[in-house]
Amino acid sequence: MPVPLDALLLFPPSLECYSMPEIALPRLVAWLRTNGHAAHQVDLNAEYWNRFLFEDGAFEPFLERLAGLCREAPDEAVYQSVRDVVSRLSRAQAGDLVDLKKYVYENRREIFLFVFERTRWRRLERDAFERALASPDPLVARFLDRRLAGIAPRVTPRVVGLSVISPQQVPQAVEVARRVRAIWPQTRIVVGGPWAKLGRDLLPDPRYGFLFDWFDVIVTGDGEEPLLGLVRQVGPDLDGIPNLVFRRDGVPVATRAAPALPLAALPDPVFDGIKFGLYTDAFVPVERASLCYWRRCIFCWHNHPDRAGDALPPERVAARVEAHQRATGMRRFSFIDNAVSGPYMGALASAILARHLEIEWVMQARFEKEFLDPEYCRLLAASGCRMVFFGLETSDPKALRRFRKGIRIEHVPAMMARCHEAGIGVALYLLVYPGQTRRDFEETLRFCLGLREYIQVPIVQQFLLNRNCISYDHPERLGIRPTLGDTAWLDFFDLPFESDRGMLDDAFIEEATRRFGRQLRGG
Repeated sequence: MPVPLDALLLFPPSLECYSMPEIALPRLVAWLRTNGHAAHQVDLNAEYWNRFLFEDGAFEPFLERLAGLCREAPDEAVYQSVRDVVSRLSRAQAGDLVDLKKYVYENRREIFLFVFERTRWRRLERDAFERALASPDPLVARFLDRRLAGIAPRVTPRVVGLSVISPQQVPQAVEVARRVRAIWPQTRIVVGGPWAKLGRDLLPDPRYGFLFDWFDVIVTGDGEEPLLGLVRQVGPDLDGIPNLVFRRDGVPVATRAAPALPLAALPDPVFDGIKFGLYTDAFVPVERASLCYWRRCIFCWHNHPDRAGDALPPERVAARVEAHQRATGMRRFSFIDNAVSGPYMGALASAILARHLEIEWVMQARFEKEFLDPEYCRLLAASGCRMVFFGLETSDPKALRRFRKGIRIEHVPAMMARCHEAGIGVALYLLVYPGQTRRDFEETLRFCLGLREYIQVPIVQQFLLNRNCISYDHPERLGIRPTLGDTAWLDFFDLPFESDRGMLDDAFIEEATRRFGRQLRGG
């Protein structure tokens, strides 16, 4: 007989493979269990990419798809590992698939990234969304049919929660919901996560009512209190539960908005049910703070209006890392908040060392003045810091002031050098922004090439407009005009806009970025 379960939390397949679990499911499972409810979590995305695709009957069609994408892509956009796979496939004899499968698995991070780049949604509005639902991916469909059928005999959940962090997951979330409805007709299907939170202003609009053909409820804030309320609610009256959107009398309605709980009020996340061996380059995610402490950059969308800027004491974070290490057997950790202050990070490094933890960790950070101090960098390295993801965005001092970045470009080379000397790798975020000229962009790339010995990972991102940006409420600061109109736009991360000063075209950005990558590697 199936076991009754209060909540089954699922991370739907995405078009993208991830290197670590999304923190929402471990947080919510811990919260529900602490409050006396049975909950289980499954990362379907990790299982799809890192297990299912390597099974007989799935691997061969995946190779065919990869070969097709390779033929359609410009030569300079095809990674060497992809070329090798396609070349081996063309010469493969009976029995060669075993070696080819091993090669793909060992190089899957780059190969899967190529697949994502060639298949990701660039405009997800209702027409494109409905076309995706009309022609579902046969491999994803086969995986979901089998996986959910395997879960069905074991549990009967009152609530199935789908965590969606990206528009690349939305069509697949519907495919999961369709199967959940067929298996458990009385189960309440709930969707939450960053995608839903960014849509909180739009989802109550009647244009989005069609989403409730598959989802019963959409959570537009952090999930702890809404999910607990939904698990406890017996009848159909949901008005007393905060941060929900659901359909009533054919139209979406929203309940009251409420702030997120402080991090200190939440239990430590739990990772049982998460199979770390499935992830490429796996890390355990750890939260130190609920928001970036700076929160002034006008382009940044990591400003959650429902959260306060609280941070856990460094000693508690170090204790949490130690507990996760014991529970998971992992020694690699990623601090997933956007930035804490330099002194806080120094205190955390000291707390890690005091516990004699033999770990490695990465984080995102601002170019803080502390990084000019060799002793500070050595302290971070001694505690296990192996890489810092810095947001540079541009080398243009005027643009940095306009963005309210609060960094001085003349200090950046020395900070990167101190990290390098301490054995800390540097990953660098660069931003393509409204009003940027080709000369501005290329000057930033030249600046970075002058520091190539320090840069391990360059990441070029385009500005995205969404409700969490300061520029969402003050578009004049970037010289932009939102142009959403009456479209049922589903990419809440990237709302359409026009720029008074223009935008660089995609073809130029892609070519300049590829050239930069080759030069950075010495090619």
